[in-house]
Amino acid sequence: MTNFRQLLITAAQVSASMGIGDLVCQSLEQDFWNNGFDSIIINVERTGRMCVTGALVSGPWSHFQYQIFERLVPGTSGLQVAKKVFGAAALAPISISLMFSSVLLLQNKADQIQTKLETDVLETWGVGALYWPFVLSLNFRYVPLQHRPLVGAFAGSFWNVYTAFKANKANQQEGSSTV
Repeated sequence: MTNFRQLLITAAQVSASMGIGDLVCQSLEQDFWNNGFDSIIINVERTGRMCVTGALVSGPWSHFQYQIFERLVPGTSGLQVAKKVFGAAALAPISISLMFSSVLLLQNKADQIQTKLETDVLETWGVGALYWPFVLSLNFRYVPLQHRPLVGAFAGSFWNVYTAFKANKANQQEGSSTV
C-alpha cells in the first residue's frame, strides 16, 4: 500500500473517530441517560469541525508519527515499545495543541488559541497519560504498522469523547448553545 493511500486511510479513520467521539460527547452533555435520545439536539457544525480536524490535522499527524516511530525505533520488543510510547507521550502536547488550535480556527476564534493552550493542554495531556500508554503499548507490540492507525482511531473514539468536551469547553462556559 502506498504511503499516500495509507495517509488518506488514516485521515479518514481519525476523522470518523473524532466525529463519533463528538457525537457521544454531545449526547452525554445533554444527559441522554435521564432525558432519552429523543431530547438530544446534535450540533452538526460542531461535529463537522471535529471531523475536519481529524481529516486535515490529527489524522495526518498520527500517520506521520507512526511512520517516524517505526523508522527511528523499529521492532516490537519491550524496550522498543517503551521508547515509542515515551515518544508519543513526549509529542502528545503538540498533538493536543494542534487539535485545539484547529477547532478554534474553524470556529473563527483564533484570538482564543493562546488562552486555550495555556489552560487546557497540560490537563488534557495528564488525562491522556492515564489512557494512552496502555493502548499504545498494545498497539506497538501486537499490531502491524499498517493497522496501527485503525486501532489507534478505534481507541481514539473513546478518548475523543473527552477531547471533544475539552475542545469545545470554552463555548460552554460562555453560555453559548452552539458549540
